[in-house]
Amino acid sequence: MKLHCFFLLFLASLSAWGQHIPQKGNLGVHLAQAPKNTHQAAFSIGKVVPNSTAADLGIQPQDILVAINGVVMDDGAKIKTVIGKFVVGQKVQAKVLRAGQLVELTGIVQARPPFKKAHQMQQALEVPFREGHVRAYLTHPKGEGPFPTIYYIQGYPCQSINSHPQSPIVQLTAGLVDLGYAVFRIEKPGVGEFANLSPCMEYSFDDEVENFKNGLSFLKNLKAVDASKVYLFGHSLGGNVAPLVAQDQDLAGVMVFGTLVKSWEDYLLDMAYYSQTHAQDPVEVRQQIPILKAAHHKLYTQGLDHTKLSKEEQELLSVWHDYRPDGTLFNRKIGFWKGFAQHNYFEAWAKVKAPVLSLYGESDAHAISHLDAELIAQIVNQHH
Repeated sequence: MKLHCFFLLFLASLSAWGQHIPQKGNLGVHLAQAPKNTHQAAFSIGKVVPNSTAADLGIQPQDILVAINGVVMDDGAKIKTVIGKFVVGQKVQAKVLRAGQLVELTGIVQARPPFKKAHQMQQALEVPFREGHVRAYLTHPKGEGPFPTIYYIQGYPCQSINSHPQSPIVQLTAGLVDLGYAVFRIEKPGVGEFANLSPCMEYSFDDEVENFKNGLSFLKNLKAVDASKVYLFGHSLGGNVAPLVAQDQDLAGVMVFGTLVKSWEDYLLDMAYYSQTHAQDPVEVRQQIPILKAAHHKLYTQGLDHTKLSKEEQELLSVWHDYRPDGTLFNRKIGFWKGFAQHNYFEAWAKVKAPVLSLYGESDAHAISHLDAELIAQIVNQHH
């Protein structure tokens, strides 16, 4: 197995904090695959970030990370779960294997530094959502503004938009701010830092649209934002959310990248033809298409529960669409995709009154082709 290194700088602090959302902490290490050991520990320490929780614990490079707060660190999912519960100021315990000896360590959870360039400013904000609050970030050039503002709307995964300094979203934000824009980002409900909300997987597609609409209303009242120059930028599935958020709104523009306008079922068929044919015999793929269509009809047309799928249909979806017996596709609940599928995105784009820029990257495998981007432009031009 190849050696894998990655940042573990999870869920932490920024420049300003409200009263509802607890400030989460980080671990602050680079991890590598651990050598075989009797503790089933999966990772060793490649580097310790200064002023991090790991540094406070006294963790050292070459240590093998055995456990955190009593949980054995035998896979990446457990590490993410344990660190996701870190709150700044709480006591934390760890066990490491150092030079063959088991060492027990105690420390205090530390915050991470804000993910921004030194010459930029960043606010951590709290946006009300139903009974709780979600975290949002406004990054902008130095000064009070107001600044023209780009509202970034992310794709479908239940992943934080502020996970680590090298993430594409964080780097995109920094680049746009260097051009003189403020950039507003909001977490999905139950992702990253939040208060009094359920985990992200419990929310529907329409719940997320509601959250993004709340974000737009919230950002227009911020002092640093020029409310007359707000642009939406939807990426991937965020490009489907964007026209839903934009309806009946006074916006300077809407941009989308790597998105689709066709139906969800049509897109999944395209994925089968254009993606699966790279992994297996195209003739075999074509033979399995009727099975895929039958599964889609049950799920999205008839609205049946996933347990009503045949064994053959479940097996095909598990290979092609990461279907799991707990009722998830692509690591989101099937109910989420049912909600997504019920919207007519042709009609949604026809109702957008702002100028629209539809982008396609030739290396964007998930968008499959340029046709959807061109179709969005055609719809907008014909209706305005």
